[in-house]
Amino acid sequence: MAIFYIKDGSSVYEMTATTEVQFSYTGQPTKFKVESGATITDHYNISNATASFNGIVTSVVLLSNGDNQLSPKQYIESLRALQISKRPFTVYLDDKLTPIKNCLFTTIDGSKGVDDGLSSWRMRLGFEQIRLEDRAQEGVLEVEPSVEVLNGVSSKTDAGNTQAKENPTTNSLFRTVGEGGTNLLKNALGELGTGGFNSFSGGG
Repeated sequence: MAIFYIKDGSSVYEMTATTEVQFSYTGQPTKFKVESGATITDHYNISNATASFNGIVTSVVLLSNGDNQLSPKQYIESLRALQISKRPFTVYLDDKLTPIKNCLFTTIDGSKGVDDGLSSWRMRLGFEQIRLEDRAQEGVLEVEPSVEVLNGVSSKTDAGNTQAKENPTTNSLFRTVGEGGTNLLKNALGELGTGGFNSFSGGG
């Protein structure tokens, strides 16, 4: 005998009598019109699996608690609490079919007719499987420390020691001297004069 129920952790819920079980696995290909009038497909989207139970609730047994019975009121309120918690659960369609994990409620419907007893409800429960993706991992980008523009400005190194940063302009100037740019340096100093050089270098 097949048993149809939902399982939330160690708690298992089943109807008194399940009269109908449905499940659906669907997908949709993308469609694009081309100049010739034909329709082409370049992708296929898999939809979430869905399932539903139809049945009757009179006195429902919570299997994980032995023979303890839930009244229809307790059963419906338990399902409602599970829905509000937004906690995924597992739906068992049959003992010969693979259970559908990570499901959430889409429908909790109840109805009662003149032919139903005072303590019974006709129920329809709808479920949809959600697919959980890993969150994007935050990448770490290693960046070379920037060189301070002004000469003599201190900054912390990776080891926590303080060191003076070189002025790129001064460094480039003396590199030019080393490469044969002596005349350029002499001309610049001659034009500035002694006071001008002090002003240029920021000294005093």
